[in-house]
Amino acid sequence: TLQFRPDDVAVATTNDVGVLENRGDSMRIATRTVMMGSLPLPAPNTVNATEFTQAADPNCASNGVSCAPTLTLDPGAILDVAGMFATSAGLVDVQAGATLDADEFLQTGGTTRVNGTIRGGRVRLDGGVLTGAGLITYDPFVPGSSSSIALNGVTFRPGNSPGTLTIDGNLTGENLTFDLEIGGTDPGLFDAINVTGFTSLTGTTTFNLIFVDDYVPTPGQVFSGFINSAFGISGLENSVFNFLSDDATINGAFNSFFGGVVIGSVEQPNVVPLPAGLWLLGSAVGSLCLARRRRPARAQATCA
Repeated sequence: TLQFRPDDVAVATTNDVGVLENRGDSMRIATRTVMMGSLPLPAPNTVNATEFTQAADPNCASNGVSCAPTLTLDPGAILDVAGMFATSAGLVDVQAGATLDADEFLQTGGTTRVNGTIRGGRVRLDGGVLTGAGLITYDPFVPGSSSSIALNGVTFRPGNSPGTLTIDGNLTGENLTFDLEIGGTDPGLFDAINVTGFTSLTGTTTFNLIFVDDYVPTPGQVFSGFINSAFGISGLENSVFNFLSDDATINGAFNSFFGGVVIGSVEQPNVVPLPAGLWLLGSAVGSLCLARRRRPARAQATCA
């Protein structure tokens, strides 16, 4: 167990695994906490800190040990940071039912997976990956708070194959990449982002539409609802759409009239039946081999 003393700088190195003791429903860690190892925060604790920084250990020599720090908020746990929460490496895992609350949330690298709630007076991600099917919201009672969730150069992977991530506020994004899995057109079969305010996209926005679970669209099919923004979206005219599938070569383009992506052409490889003898031979050989995943076919289109 790592001991975090109030008003000290607590440092967890890569080879340390911190387990906070359950001391009731509230405890306090160091005023300035630098976390470089693995730190699970179990429920039902509410953990308070003034500043919290997650960063890579500069002295880490892997030797088979992961150098990436990991902060895990178990279901029901609350991490309440009165100042800035900053992460630049590793994984911040806010599990369902957990809450990370900070005056300011800043990511400059690594991955944040939010299946619970992240709430901040100001929330900004400059790089790294954002994933999960939880909620990101702002706290209007923090002085200088902003209702805009700012993402710059972030790879956005909403959902949990698939799923929906909700942003309560406005979304401002610059040079974003969206990796969106599509297993069908019904709700719940594709990744999506719900925004309760306005969405503004600047720079180049890349949408990687990844068709999964053997789903293949048909020409003329329209896909929309990836970003459900209550007060509208601007900036899609500079978007690039890539279509990725193991089962077909797919082309399409964004069409503002339809408000979504229209599938243009779909080409599937011709399957030539094998003679019975060769089929039996192939089955016998195949039973001794491992199947290798084919590299997804890739096509690109810009907005029309």
